[in-house]
Amino acid sequence: MSNMFASNDNAPQVEQQEPTIVRRRLSAPDYSQSPAGLFDHVLAFLIGFALGFVILFVYYRVTILSIIGGIIFGVIYIFIAA
Repeated sequence: MSNMFASNDNAPQVEQQEPTIVRRRLSAPDYSQSPAGLFDHVLAFLIGFALGFVILFVYYRVTILSIIGGIIFGVIYIFIAA
């Protein structure tokens, strides 16, 4: 009985090829410039302003405080959304 895992001298020999390694140079994204445009910044400000205004107005019912808080949160939300 022959060993089926042993090499057979009568079988044709197949040459082993070295695996090819593809190397790509990875680079980090450039965070110094925002891909968002003016429209995106204005939209982010308006969303942040609306959220800040509504939250402060529901809790305190003071319009001027809600407007000031909405402006502050709108400016902050520009950096959060971008």
